[in-house]
Amino acid sequence: MTRAGLAGLAAYRPGKPIATLLKEKGIESAIKLASNENPLGASPLAVEAARAAAVDLNRYPEGSGAAVRDRLAGLYGISADEIILGSGSSEVLALALSAFVDPGEEVVLPTPSFSIYGTLVLAAGGTPVPVRLEPDFSYNLKEFEKRLSERTKAVILCSPNNPTGTIVRKADLRAFAAGLPRRTLLVLDEAYAEYAESPDFESGLTFFRERPLVVARTFSKLYALAALRIGYAVSGRVIIEEMNKIRPPFNTTVPAQAAAAAVLDDRKFIAASLKNNREGKEFLGRALAGLKLDFTPSEANFILVDFQGGAPEICARLEDLGVIVRPLDNPELRARYLRVTVGTPAENRRFIEGLRTVLGPAG
Repeated sequence: MTRAGLAGLAAYRPGKPIATLLKEKGIESAIKLASNENPLGASPLAVEAARAAAVDLNRYPEGSGAAVRDRLAGLYGISADEIILGSGSSEVLALALSAFVDPGEEVVLPTPSFSIYGTLVLAAGGTPVPVRLEPDFSYNLKEFEKRLSERTKAVILCSPNNPTGTIVRKADLRAFAAGLPRRTLLVLDEAYAEYAESPDFESGLTFFRERPLVVARTFSKLYALAALRIGYAVSGRVIIEEMNKIRPPFNTTVPAQAAAAAVLDDRKFIAASLKNNREGKEFLGRALAGLKLDFTPSEANFILVDFQGGAPEICARLEDLGVIVRPLDNPELRARYLRVTVGTPAENRRFIEGLRTVLGPAG
């Protein structure tokens, strides 16, 4: 009964919840640095807005999320008609692919990257065409150009890339976009864009009107609303109209819309979150270097650490100590790498202390 194209796919495996680890290990406390969540918790303004909205749980939400789209339009200086909401950025990615990819058409995408891309392409009836990043996990878009064909309907680029934290450099992105045939949709997954500080980073928000381009973003990371599942895409009106044709009704909830609109106004929370991430990355970078561990410089809220081998065992031993980090799904990298979310100062220290314990005298 299952579609042939889905054979061999595995379900997405999220980071292990704290409650699960506490039950498994019989321990009293644990920290989770596995899912790139904001460690400061949710914005007080967002919590209050969601709580206030809960009195209307018996009512369907405003279908398009007009209040959130209006706030985003004001933030970016664009039209609300150029924005569509989704249940997390994964849904808007799925909508873009389902709206434009016909069965048998190809979608070029990076590897290693967010593992859901291939699944979404197959679900849309397309064929994933993975392109390997460079050994240092940088993007070489010349390699992507080599994989383009008459069957290429879309190209997905993740910048900053998950799980590496690397970006597509501004000049390379502009040149690639300019040379891409207009029949090919460029999809930029910018779930971590708010964290990027490199002057070489450029968002697709600056040129999405120049060509067929979808920019996907989320409220799950910097804006700390992962539990509410809300994200959005920005694109030209025609593309948004096509995506809206297949958008499920009421796909974002009343509390999610209220919280998303509120958090955009909480500049104090956003500034504190960015400061915590910047200082946390600096601390972790120094500590990892002190342990003589290589890692990939990151423009996101996580760091990819290279253990050269034994990464799954290190991950398991850290869990024994109440520290949850993320093993990689990519089978070629799983043995060597772990991804670590930047936590609070206390969580970062606990991770490093746990790592010293696990690595022993060699660390």
